[in-house]
Amino acid sequence: MTRISKEHLDRKTERQLFTQFVSIFISAQEGQYDDLFSALFTEAEKIMFIKRVGILLLISEGYSTYAIARTLRVSDSTVRNVLKQCKAGKFDPFFSVLRKKTFNAEQFWKTLEILLQCGLPPRGRGRWKWLYEMPDEPKLKNTRKQ
Repeated sequence: MTRISKEHLDRKTERQLFTQFVSIFISAQEGQYDDLFSALFTEAEKIMFIKRVGILLLISEGYSTYAIARTLRVSDSTVRNVLKQCKAGKFDPFFSVLRKKTFNAEQFWKTLEILLQCGLPPRGRGRWKWLYEMPDEPKLKNTRKQ
């Protein structure tokens, strides 16, 4: 879980830092985005960020909160909270960028699927193949001294 310092920045400083943060990504070249994200965010923060974007994309496609929660493995209340913020207009700038032709939704979904399946066995035919290829008898070294 991410932690936020109890010490708050004044609004002016926060705004300046945010502007500089955004300018880093704007000035980066296409191949540097992954390195920037890896350098600035922990794995948990990256997954939280990506799941939020996924929630927004699925909301824009008209999926139900239940379907979104099951697909992205988040709670239904999380999806409902994001949906509530969408209806309040919080994510309007996101949706305006989403409508531009430069966003590659297909590539995003492929990347999200890879992230969500980390550590899971492969799906489909041959999923349990490794189990049947195991030897009948475990090959243990005899470490007992005789």
